[in-house]
Amino acid sequence: MAHRPGVQRDSLRGHDARLSFTLYELLRHPGVLAKARAQVDEVLGTESARFEHLPRLGYLDQILKETLRLWPTAPAFNVTPYEDTTLGGRYEVPAGQPIMILIPQLHRDKAAWGEDAGIFDPERFSPERAAEIPANAWKPFGNGQRSCIGRGFALQEAMLFLAKLLQRFEVTAADPGYELQIKHTLTMKPEGLFIHVRRRDVTIAASPRADVEQARQ
Repeated sequence: MAHRPGVQRDSLRGHDARLSFTLYELLRHPGVLAKARAQVDEVLGTESARFEHLPRLGYLDQILKETLRLWPTAPAFNVTPYEDTTLGGRYEVPAGQPIMILIPQLHRDKAAWGEDAGIFDPERFSPERAAEIPANAWKPFGNGQRSCIGRGFALQEAMLFLAKLLQRFEVTAADPGYELQIKHTLTMKPEGLFIHVRRRDVTIAASPRADVEQARQ
């Protein structure tokens, strides 16, 4: 791939699907990207992002959760009734019958998310609105005993990555006319999504941990 001075071009293929979809949505919504960068600059300044910063980076958390709503990494999970039951007063399901829940359909259910359910809007997960989300309407990490045990860590890790990326780089689309294509394997991910990144004019101070390590040496 050709490179221009100060510009790195990278394919998101094979990288974390969650963050790939996040960058895809941020590039499509420059207002959200600008708001996220402003919060990162306010909270971090020239400090390197640490776990202690996360409670003050709530907008990044909203962005990631809204991305997972529209683009859950795993597309489905199964549930099975313990006894004969009727769903919605219409569908009789015998005990032991597996039922596949399609998560993208669940996450776009207008009865749960409103008429704009197909639109990317991180404000759905703002402190004021998050309490209105119906129970079991958001299931990006699976369900019940089979749900992802590392979901908390996964979100924290993604927030730290996103904070460091926005703090240090300007991000633009390599192809402004890119149209999303989904690659289905065990998970879902964007197909052929490329980005340009340019280093921002910011000097990151050494973290306290790095200072301690240097003092030990």
